[in-house]
Amino acid sequence: MVSENGLLVKILTPLGAVLHEEASMVIIPGVDGEAGILPKHVSTIFRLDPGLVKVYSGDRITNTNFVFGGFAKIHQDQLYILVDKACSIDDLNHDEAQKSLLALEQELLKTRDPDLISFIDSKIRVARKVVELSKQVH
Repeated sequence: MVSENGLLVKILTPLGAVLHEEASMVIIPGVDGEAGILPKHVSTIFRLDPGLVKVYSGDRITNTNFVFGGFAKIHQDQLYILVDKACSIDDLNHDEAQKSLLALEQELLKTRDPDLISFIDSKIRVARKVVELSKQVH
């Protein structure tokens, strides 16, 4: 049960729950920019960009996870964040992310298929975000 001034947050992947805790506020990486979710938030569905989900208890961040895009649904003080993949910000590896980004950029240069170009471009966008965030953390 969630307290009167709380919000239940769940980050769910196909492999199971990554996070399940009560929060006073959550910041999510919406496609139109970051969105702050507080208790009593109107029911809404958000499309998520790759980025950080920051979970707060009071004025302190208690959990930070990187999500690789997906959706979030807030309804009756329950926030469900549905993603293919999520990890702790501490698990981001800058060197691996940089190598992945370079490999994707080289693959993009060799590709002529428009559908494949779009797919690789979306992976590059995620890789750039991981490089940027991992540089700040480590």
